[in-house]
Amino acid sequence: MQKSDATGTQKLDEKTLRDELRGYRTQIPDQPGLNPIVNVAFGLSRRLESGEISFSDLRALATRLMDRAAVRRALRLRERIDYVDDATTLAEFSRFVAETVGSDANTDKAFEAFTGRWSRARSGIVFTAHPTFGVSDEMTRKMIDIAM
Repeated sequence: MQKSDATGTQKLDEKTLRDELRGYRTQIPDQPGLNPIVNVAFGLSRRLESGEISFSDLRALATRLMDRAAVRRALRLRERIDYVDDATTLAEFSRFVAETVGSDANTDKAFEAFTGRWSRARSGIVFTAHPTFGVSDEMTRKMIDIAM
């Protein structure tokens, strides 16, 4: 097998592992206690023990999977916020703010309407200690760049 670089070889193909995972999932009706993730991990462990793959191979696989997941997450964010470009976003936001203020000449009444509209939470955030959510500032910036 040829080495791709110091981070490992291409011995671990994501598509093959995904197919293996799907194969285990099809067995669940006959084996309800089967855990496909554990079985794939066990297979990887056996391959590691036998020397068929190395820690570098596992590291390279993990890096590819994490990078792909980060890009997908950023693209879903872009889709969810419906980002087009800065000018479009600013124009839509300005129009939205103008609509929430209304055209009432009474500034107190207009401000009440504005406050009522913008005081309500629109989305939430979940705080957890799970390592999946321990994204570095650098990774967060990269995801924002992809989303924008």
